[in-house]
Amino acid sequence: MILSHSSVLCTIAAVSLALAQAEGASPLTLSGSLLADTRAHVRGAQDFSWQEYRLDLSGSAALPGQSRFIADLWLRCLGFPQVKHLDDLYSKDRLSPWNIDLREACFDVYALAGNHLDLRIGRQRFAWGSADRINPTDNLNPLDLEDIWDFGRRQGADAVKATVYLGGISIQAGIVPVFKPAVLPRSEMAQSLFPMNVKIIPGITVSDTMDTVTMPLTSPSQSTQAGLRATAKLFDWDLSASYVYARDDLPVARTVTITALDFTSFIGTIAADAKIRAELYYPRLRIAGLDCAGAIGDVGVRAEGALFFPEKTDMTVALSDSLARGAIGMFVVQSGMLPAPAAVLDGPYFKFVVGADYTFKNNIYLNGQFIHGFLHERGDSLFDYLIIDASWTGFDDRLVIKPANAAIEVHDFRSIHDSYAVVWLPEIGWRPVDNTEIALGAHIIEGTSGSTFGKADDQDEVYVRMKYSF
Repeated sequence: MILSHSSVLCTIAAVSLALAQAEGASPLTLSGSLLADTRAHVRGAQDFSWQEYRLDLSGSAALPGQSRFIADLWLRCLGFPQVKHLDDLYSKDRLSPWNIDLREACFDVYALAGNHLDLRIGRQRFAWGSADRINPTDNLNPLDLEDIWDFGRRQGADAVKATVYLGGISIQAGIVPVFKPAVLPRSEMAQSLFPMNVKIIPGITVSDTMDTVTMPLTSPSQSTQAGLRATAKLFDWDLSASYVYARDDLPVARTVTITALDFTSFIGTIAADAKIRAELYYPRLRIAGLDCAGAIGDVGVRAEGALFFPEKTDMTVALSDSLARGAIGMFVVQSGMLPAPAAVLDGPYFKFVVGADYTFKNNIYLNGQFIHGFLHERGDSLFDYLIIDASWTGFDDRLVIKPANAAIEVHDFRSIHDSYAVVWLPEIGWRPVDNTEIALGAHIIEGTSGSTFGKADDQDEVYVRMKYSF
């Protein structure tokens, strides 16, 4: 069923009115923001790279019987006109692409069992972990990488959550019946996380790639995810331990088939054109995590780590019959360039974040985090990142300058010059009136092709962002 803009807004208004008029309910409380975000490349064609207009509506209403309704909805125009044929000019959806994103919609029942139990049912955010935006213990909500510069954004999970309070300890249990995968980046930055420029060996190029993603069955045994987290306070420090039984929300290659389209052999050299077909799936994960947050003097300190136990995944690389019979197939197999099978996930791996922040007397704020294992990294391919957030606020909080925001990436400390990237994120923000901010900034990337962000060092951007909150 396709809903028009007006019917969607009418539905929202009707639900809001019904909640507000429910017997014994408090009036619906609304808050939100209006965002306009436009970005443009500064290299190459210097074209616009991102355009988003977003209305974020958050609402809550206290209902009878110690219960509450909570919702968060995004109404967005995202992207550019998608016109290829004359008929497209008749469609406003093609001229101004838009979508609805129901971020949260859940129902709370609290203070049960003698004030020891709270329940939440519906689409919700678990938000486990204490680090700033990069949380290796946060695994019940799938990643939302649509905007790669909005680090740590996640989708809502359709789940049931129970929180039990036992003295100074709270225990939270969550069940997510249906698996939902991560949203991948929309922009060219996707190439840095999931590069498609595949080269098998020197002389062999790939002209065509195709993939098939196998989703888990929508049965309780295959799709259900669950987690348990205990939190406590000790000497002004917040501590927690968690365990999650889930699936990786980013797909992993399971089989790869290589077919030769054309090859030429001459003395000492083989030149070939090939196509690749890959099957990807979502392996099971068991994740044990710990995190803490507190202060040493006036310095805020936080640490978070998770030990991942993945389902063993063997990536089988197969040569098609025509390729295996040819000279190229003999060369590839005999040289051992394509071992089959090659283990992709075999054994546990550990991701962690350590960070601190401090506010100086002259309104300078400094926040730093060391990260081992970024959002998309798995298995033996975990690398190190230093994230710096520095800002100065002045003129009665009307001006915010962030001259040194940056991310530094190193893949191999033994060969830094071949495996580094520096991402500089300067920004200046002006708040002309209360609840309004206008920001001008840039995403500047410099690095080598051996690093994650270095693969996108030609994607430098400038942006203008305006946001009004209410």
